Amino acid sequence: MIGRRVSAPRVHGDLHALPCDPLAVPRGSASINAGCCCALRGGAQANHAPASGCVRAAASSRAGSPSLQPSAQLRWQAAAAQVRHAATWQQLDALYSSAWTAEVAVAALARLARLVVQPPKQRAERAAVRALCGRLCAATAAGQLHGLGPRQLSTLMWAAAKLPSIIADASMPWQAAQLLPGRLEAGAGSAQDVSMALWAAAKLGMQPPPGWLDAMAGALLQRLDSSQPQTLANSAWALASLQHDPGDEWLGAVAGRAAALMPQFSEQGLSSLVWALARLGAGQHCTAGSRLLAEVLQQAAVQLPSMSPQAASMLLWALATMDITPPQPWLAAYHAATAPRLRQWASQDLSLSIWAHARLRVRPPAGWHAAFAAASASRLPSASAQELANMVWGLAKLGLLPSSSWLVAWQAAMQTAMNSYCAPALAMSAYALALMGVRPSAAWMNLLLQETARQMPVFGAQVLRIMLGTWCLLPAVPCA
Repeated sequence: MIGRRVSAPRVHGDLHALPCDPLAVPRGSASINAGCCCALRGGAQANHAPASGCVRAAASSRAGSPSLQPSAQLRWQAAAAQVRHAATWQQLDALYSSAWTAEVAVAALARLARLVVQPPKQRAERAAVRALCGRLCAATAAGQLHGLGPRQLSTLMWAAAKLPSIIADASMPWQAAQLLPGRLEAGAGSAQDVSMALWAAAKLGMQPPPGWLDAMAGALLQRLDSSQPQTLANSAWALASLQHDPGDEWLGAVAGRAAALMPQFSEQGLSSLVWALARLGAGQHCTAGSRLLAEVLQQAAVQLPSMSPQAASMLLWALATMDITPPQPWLAAYHAATAPRLRQWASQDLSLSIWAHARLRVRPPAGWHAAFAAASASRLPSASAQELANMVWGLAKLGLLPSSSWLVAWQAAMQTAMNSYCAPALAMSAYALALMGVRPSAAWMNLLLQETARQMPVFGAQVLRIMLGTWCLLPAVPCA
């Protein structure tokens, strides 16, 4: 049985945590992109296969820590050395030679991806960078991809994922991806190669067939003993982002390895790993997962004082999605560490955190709530529709009635964002107001009714039930 595809989780938003760059020093914090809400309440619910194809593939040829063969390693090091000292893309362009082999061209693409973090703003410079990228892609193709090893193939995919807007040949990353399972099955390559390829596939929005994903996940298991924290976090993140469930056995093995390495995890790797567990519905469903979560909480407690807003909010969101309430001392440490810094949090971070509190039914202390109220009030005008819905729903479920000035500012912001609401977020907001006993103005109610009527065709059964119940509590105002 192959791993199953994970349905989009029923959570407050379609979160996509961005993991550590596979070729970068693991620093910084994870970030997330919240999209349209999928439901008012619920967690990731994956249907795990008892023994997925990727686990069987790993068991058939478990290898310790395959790496590049000596000759291939030397060629790759020589290729990278030719472009390593280019400090700008212009210097890299000056170094370019039509005689470059495919290995050198791939190394140059990777260097270009490091040098061009964002596409140049000037049209002429952007065109020049794109032309250089085109020459490098052509040199790679001319050198024939099938002659490249797993490190070069995964690096090519990584570079394409870092340069999506200027890569010349959009089909080349998938051509490289198709060659990788065979290379890895033959015993070449490392855990980092597997992780880089999975990361790139997710970042590029590929839709690989389940067989490819199972083969890559199985290849990671073959190299599990040499896997490092970043490798584990990125691989789990990628599979979750690609909505592919590798099965309980794979998750248990990876969770066991991650637990053993927990002191070495950066905050970014930690938050990405927990996010992936939440998306895959793992954690509390296996012994290794339970042990991992205990280790995560212990490690996070150490990092809380310096943890970034994105990592802190997403960590609590992931725990809430898995219905795991941290011990009271841990929550006290969380509130003490984050309350003084809430004014620095973005609207997304604030909305995730209050949603998680409500989901866990954990009422924050008065000091934290006061800090949240002040911080969120300043973020309301720029908050997205989903963030506004998360905030008001979280406060309502916790029984925390905002001040009248906060509610006025929230209604003004929501009125501006009303037409961008998706159906569940619309229901979430209306339900929260009814729960609070708030009576919006007639003009605001008119907009709510009009938007409800517009979105009615896409309402699911749950949303319809909530909206009907809400209208019984909110004042009925006919549309103008």
